[in-house]
Amino acid sequence: MLETDAMNTNPLDRRGNRAVWPLPHQVGLNPTVLGRGVTDAERLVVELGYDGPDLRRRSFVPVFAVQDGTIAHVEETGGGSAITLDHGRWFTHYSVLEHVFVTKRGHATGRRERVRAGDILGYLRWPGHLRFELWQFDADDEQLVPVDPEPHLQGWLMLPDLEQPSRTRAIAA
Repeated sequence: MLETDAMNTNPLDRRGNRAVWPLPHQVGLNPTVLGRGVTDAERLVVELGYDGPDLRRRSFVPVFAVQDGTIAHVEETGGGSAITLDHGRWFTHYSVLEHVFVTKRGHATGRRERVRAGDILGYLRWPGHLRFELWQFDADDEQLVPVDPEPHLQGWLMLPDLEQPSRTRAIAA
């Protein structure tokens, strides 16, 4: 059975911490949902990016971990890199990245690498948009079930651009 009550606030964290958007506020623009769809593998995908002036000359747009977790999967594909984070009963998936900074296993321990909300996973691949997915583990069926991430994004913190002078202030979504 899926936890629908937990999904109404922050499905990723039971301690009451707010999740963060996977993309930062950029030069006067907030990231937004540019597209959505269901893939042939029944994955609910939203494409996140910036609706405004052409930012293609802007390289190194960071992609953030939305909540604390561990690296479950890292993969190189023809369209860039993909990362899946395990947040306990929830998973997030990010694709169309380049310059990935995380690995699935720690070098010395063999344990999964841990990340915290707001850690930079990599950079967005240009031109393009971040493909973002949210999954919940259904204990009754022992499988992952895709969840529409768009309703949840509205309550998440938006971090400022790392190149802007004020790094410490979060922007209300």
